[in-house]
Amino acid sequence: MGKRALVVLTVSFPFKGEEITWKDHLLELTKKFDLVIFFSLPPTTDLEIDPPENVIYFSEKGNPPKISFSILKRFVRILIYEILREKKFWLYVKKIRMLYAMVRYASHRADYLRQELNKIGCDYQLYFHSTWLNTSALSLAFLKTENIIDGYTFRINGYDFQDERQSSGHVFFRRFIFDHSTLLVGLSKFSIQYMQAKGFSVEKMFLNYGGKISKSLQLLRSNNVFTCVSCSGLISLKRVHLIAQALRFVDFELNWIHFGDGPQRQEIEKLADVLPKNISVRLAGHVDQQVIEQYYENNQINLFLHLSESEGLCMAIIEAQRYGIPAMACGVGGVKDIINESTGILLPLNISPEELAVRIVNFRNSKLNTNDFRQAVYSYFQVHFDVEKNTAEFINKLE
Repeated sequence: MGKRALVVLTVSFPFKGEEITWKDHLLELTKKFDLVIFFSLPPTTDLEIDPPENVIYFSEKGNPPKISFSILKRFVRILIYEILREKKFWLYVKKIRMLYAMVRYASHRADYLRQELNKIGCDYQLYFHSTWLNTSALSLAFLKTENIIDGYTFRINGYDFQDERQSSGHVFFRRFIFDHSTLLVGLSKFSIQYMQAKGFSVEKMFLNYGGKISKSLQLLRSNNVFTCVSCSGLISLKRVHLIAQALRFVDFELNWIHFGDGPQRQEIEKLADVLPKNISVRLAGHVDQQVIEQYYENNQINLFLHLSESEGLCMAIIEAQRYGIPAMACGVGGVKDIINESTGILLPLNISPEELAVRIVNFRNSKLNTNDFRQAVYSYFQVHFDVEKNTAEFINKLE
């Protein structure tokens, strides 16, 4: 077998924002290829990691021309393709300016990537992968249909593939990207089922969780205060306010720490200020991932809470699970892949603060709050979410 190179189109490198959660998986890929090329959108400055020696990284530069023959050609071709298959003529007409902008940027990205690869001049067998269903995936679709690359894969995460998460009510160019791809990588059973329900062939889909690096099981210690942790942005979608409201009805000593920040911080602070004295609250704000990991390693955490009304997979739960921490979360999206009777409690989406408090109280006095159960949680993580195992399966699928 000759030398192999993987070209990964990411939103950012080093990984920031939501892509931080996929850092372990993407870095694991660097161990499996002779060369990995990261092509990102923002400037690649202030590296947070020392990339391995076999990693090349660069970012898109310059602005796309407002109009050119190649852009117009691509735009007309993809517009006809999508309208004929999606049967949403008037929606595409209504959004035509936005769609043209998407094609402009995807075209610029495709052309820039092609130029950079020519400069590198690598004689490797090339594999192409987009970490999102976005204009990066669209740029690969252009290169494939123009016979510049042999194929590509792309991953779907959460809002990027769901019509309900779009202001227009539709994911544009999803059909074109999927039809010309080699493989769609779904991060949850929900993502695969969703795409199948939309009429996409399951034969071209592959479930792969990515995963996280395994950590040490953290067992419960006696005489420690019952502690709950949550980790998310303080935005309406995540519904952290329900946790604060529920803790009003808990009558035993409890510590709650939340990692993450956002526009709802003041609202959460006001709710926390009126909690009874037996409840201790720490809103830690936005912190580095390493800080969260150190807290998990050095403190007893009884329960991880997550009340989001929509999720792709929710790596925050998996990050807690790799320490053996049980979770209680609403059964939306890929959360049902993580939480079951062996790992925690699935909550109804419309749960009230009072009912949530009852669930927390009952958890405290149940077999789920024991070291035997934590061992089961830890074992489930190792089987399903170990990054080394899952990355190896992903690469085998590529080949």
